[in-house]
Order: sequence, then C-alpha cells, then structure tokens
Amino acid sequence: MLLKSAFDPQVNMSGLEMQVIEANKTSKKRKCVVNDLILKDFPFIRRGVKEHSAFCSLCEVTFTVGSGGRTSVVEHVATKRHKSSLIRESSNAKNVSAYFKTIVPDQSEINIALQEGTFAFHTVRHYHSFKSMDCTSSLVKKFMCSRTKVEAIVKHVIAPWAIAEAVEESNRASFVTILLDASNHCNTKLLPIIVRYVHVNAEKAVSICNKIVDFVQITGETAEIIYTASFQTIKHLGLEHKVVAVSADNTNTNFGGLKKKGSNNVLTKMKEGLGKNILCLGYNAQMIHNSAHSAINSIPVDVEGLVVKIFGYFHIFTVRVEHLEEFCEFVGQEHKNILSYSNVRWLSLLPAIRRICENYAVLKSFFLSEEKCPAVLKKWFSDPCTYLWMNFVASTLPLFHDSILQAEGEEVTAVEFCMILNILIQKLQARSDDKFIPFSVRKLLPSLEEGGSCTQEEFLTISRDFYTTAVEYLTAWSSHSEDIRCMECILLRTCPQRENFEECLQYFSSRVGGVGLSEDHLFDEISSLKEYVSKQKITKWNEDGADVCSRWSDIFSFFSQKMIPYPQLQKLVQLCLCLPGSNAAVERVFSSMDMMWTSQRSRLDIDTIKAVLAVQSNFAMDCQEFATKLESRRGLLSKVHSSEQYN
Repeated sequence: MLLKSAFDPQVNMSGLEMQVIEANKTSKKRKCVVNDLILKDFPFIRRGVKEHSAFCSLCEVTFTVGSGGRTSVVEHVATKRHKSSLIRESSNAKNVSAYFKTIVPDQSEINIALQEGTFAFHTVRHYHSFKSMDCTSSLVKKFMCSRTKVEAIVKHVIAPWAIAEAVEESNRASFVTILLDASNHCNTKLLPIIVRYVHVNAEKAVSICNKIVDFVQITGETAEIIYTASFQTIKHLGLEHKVVAVSADNTNTNFGGLKKKGSNNVLTKMKEGLGKNILCLGYNAQMIHNSAHSAINSIPVDVEGLVVKIFGYFHIFTVRVEHLEEFCEFVGQEHKNILSYSNVRWLSLLPAIRRICENYAVLKSFFLSEEKCPAVLKKWFSDPCTYLWMNFVASTLPLFHDSILQAEGEEVTAVEFCMILNILIQKLQARSDDKFIPFSVRKLLPSLEEGGSCTQEEFLTISRDFYTTAVEYLTAWSSHSEDIRCMECILLRTCPQRENFEECLQYFSSRVGGVGLSEDHLFDEISSLKEYVSKQKITKWNEDGADVCSRWSDIFSFFSQKMIPYPQLQKLVQLCLCLPGSNAAVERVFSSMDMMWTSQRSRLDIDTIKAVLAVQSNFAMDCQEFATKLESRRGLLSKVHSSEQYN
C-alpha cells in the first residue's frame, strides 16, 4: 500500500485537479451534432444519416462533425471543392443569396459596409464604370467591393433609398411640378419623370428640390404614351392631388404648339386625368435659343453654316490641321483648335464664333490659298462683309448666351425667368431703338463703305431686323406666362405689399385647381411678414446676395421661434417656388446618362441606368457628406453587408 501511494500520481492530487480530469474524460465521450444554429448560418448544410455527420447539398458529400462541430463545417466551407461547387451553383441559381450567411453583422462589419456603400456612391458620383472596381477590390483584399457588389449596392440599396426619400419629401410638400422629356439611347426611348417641390425641414430651412422618381422605357413619343407613363407614376406615388404644373419641351405633343390649344397633347390629357386645371411651363432656355437662331437667319451670312463647315473641314484631317499650324507660325499667331457647334448644344455657338473671329485672318489666308478649297468657304471668305457679320453676332449673342445660363440654374423659378426674359427683351429693344453699333463692327464699317461693300444704313436696317425678329419671337412664345410676373412679391426683392400677395393668390385660384389657400388667414400672416421684413432687412439681404430660399428660411425660423403661425404663407411660398424656370433638370439627367451609358458600357440595362441616375440626381453631395448621411442608417448598412442586395 505504501509502495502504491509513492508511485500513483492521483494520490498527491488535490480535489480540484481530480474534478478537471473527470470533466475531460466526460467531454471526450460527448460528440458534436448538427444543431439548429449551424443549419441557420449555413443553409446548404443538412443533418447526415448518422447522428454525428453532416451533409453538404452543394458538394453532395457527407462529413463528420463529431469531434469539431461548427469548426468542421467551417473547415469544409474553406475547401476548394466547396468553393467550386458554390461558384457553379451561384452561376446557375436565380437567387444567389440562398448560399450566403445571414448572421447579424458586428460593428467591424458595419464599418466595412459603410466604406463599401460610400465606395459604391463614389463610383456613381464620378462616372466610373462598375467593371473598373474589380482591380480596386483586388488591391485591397479585405475590401471586397468589386463590380458585381458595387452594382448590386447601387441598384438595391442606395437607389431605392434615394427614390424613397424623394417620394417621402414630395408627399410632405404641399405642391409639386412634374418635369418630363423623352430621349433616345440607340433604339431605346426613355422617359425620366422628375418632381420639383419645396422642402421645409425641421430647422425651417427652405430648399428647392428636383428629384427623379421614375425612369421608364416607352414604345413611342406620342402624347398618349407619354401621358400614360407619367400619370401612372404620379398616381402610384399618390401625388395626383399635389400636381400644379407640368414642365416639358415646347412641342405640339406636349402643349399643342404656340397657342397651347388642341386636345391631343400631354397637357390636355393630364388635366383630364387629374380632374383640374394645371399650368404648362415650356422649356424657356430652348425658347431663348430658338429666338437667337431665328434672328441670325435674318443676317445675309449663314453664320451657323460657316461654323459647322470650318469645323468639319479640320475635324479628322491631321494634314489640314498641320498646314493651318504652319500658317499660324508664319504670321506669328498662336494656333487654337476650331470649336464644334451643334444646334442642340445651345451654349456652344458663341465660343465657336469667337474662336473663328480670333483666327479669322489666318483662316482666310489658309482657305483662299487652298487649291481645292470648298466653294462655299471660298465664297464666304472672299466676301468682305463676312467678318463684319461674324463680329456683329459675336457681340450680340452674349445677350442670349447669358440669359440661357441664368435660366438653366437648378433653383431658378418661373417668376425669376420672367424677369430674365423681360430684361433680355428690354436690352434688344433698346439696341434697336438707339441704332446701336457694336465697337468691333464700328471699326470695320468705314473701310467697307469706302469699298462699296456695305453702308451704315444697310447695316442698321439688317441689325434692326435681327433685333425685331428676336423680340417678336420671345414675345409670342412667352405670352402665356406673362401673368406669372404677379409672383414677383415672393422673391422679396422689395418690402412686401399686401396687394401683391393678394394678386398672386387670385392668380392661382383662377388658374390652378385644388390650391386650397385661405385668403382670410393669409391676411393675418402677411401682417406679421410686413412687420418683420423691414427696408433695412431687404437692403441687407440684397447686399449679401441672399437667394429667395435663404430669405424665407430666415422668416420661417423667426416665426417658429416666436410661435407666429404661418401655414398659409408657407403653402404660397411652396406653390410659387415649385414652378421651374426651365426644364433643364431633365436635360441634366440625359447628359449624365450619356456620360455613363457609353458604347464601352453598353451592357448596362434600364434598371441599372435608372439606379445610377437616381443616385446622381437625388443625392447631389460629395462622398464625405454621403458617408456621414449613410453612417447613421444601420438598417441600410446591414443590407449592404448582407446578401439581400443580390436578390
């Protein structure tokens, strides 16, 4: 007995050590099984025939989990055979998410999801292709956000969020305007639908919003097709009672032409569908461009044809460009490329004409010395009056050019455009009445009169026709929007007057159905407005260059702090400011589409383009601002992390 005690290690062990040994013996005897948690986290795992085995439905193999449990499953998932099976099945399966984990992400995974979501937004914001993300993702191994995932995040997470936010804000607004226009991409005809509304946030800050709510493919461009597609979207979003105007191109299909008459147009059908009167707002920037085009046609020189012909002569011919460069070097003048012009790119004509005027002497020498000079170019450059009329157009066109730039502003309102248009007409009329001759033309006239090519009276007669044609065109096409000037009081450029606001209210009551503004309550609110908006405040706003939204934000914030009611005044502001100065918001969508949907990215489908354009239009912010906005939305980050965006 003494001998056994000396050599038996258990004799000298404590009671705690004996319990640990017994527990280890017991644990070795207990084998692991496939529990419910494993089945939930790994959807492709099934319980095997034997108690301690598991069956993988992807690989169609059975393996034991008795000794490792969950670890055995993880080891199996990491095998090459399972990865190959996953790739094969996912390429054939309609729903890829069935083969991914659905575990709730932890904070580190949420942080990665935030980075991936911001990266997807960055891709769209800066017009990168989805395919270009493959190499970026491979450089940063832990940052698994390549082409497929970026596209999925944009289509199924960010874009729905962008559209849903726009719909929610537009439903909170009192009134909206629908902006429409159709365009082609190859043989596909597309119709973006944009809503314009005035948003007043919790801090009483006022902002004008132009947001995409739909982007549909249509089979044609008839009034019935455009109306049906747009009205279905309006009704689906529940905005039919808020629509007060439609903005579109000045075509017969949309508005029935110059007189705004007829029944087979989008405006008439929209009025019938909504069951009320609404305003029609044409593309005013296009109207200014067309007036300039009509006026230029009254000049004896085909200015637009000259620009197009000269550009086409050099466009793709390297030898001709080199020859022109030699001419420039010989006369000691810097060579500058000839600029292109398109009749649908309204701001491109003035820079192209200025470039030709800068290089006119060189171009004239070049073409007149060419053996095979095009006959029309030779005729133009042989005529001494060509340079005169080119300078006249170059000095007059800035009036139209600057007006178009102002009209195409993102937040320009209909009443502001009326002011822009009125100023343009006044300038044109003043030049005609005062027989204005631009300085560059005045320098050329004496020599032309001596040569008998053109007299001052002949020039004044033609220039008067130019101004008259432009003024008549602008007056005719703007006749239906003259009454909009009664809304000028909303801009707060001068101290508010009660009669001006009452006139504005009467205008809407007679032209738009369902406005629902109370003149009695508005009377009291205007009294508070007149008390707060003094002459000194107007002066300070004007000196600071405050826009109309900033002015009303200041007013609403003050009223809110002092608990002064202003619901009718807010509705009137939303009504006036939701009327756009032009249809430029839709044109920007098409420009973005052309930049993104190129021949190199021809595999993009309609849904992807819709998602990309919705993100670009509705989230007009930089990447850092977007990251801050996304960071507080854990539900969206969880969706970015999960497999839901692949559905």
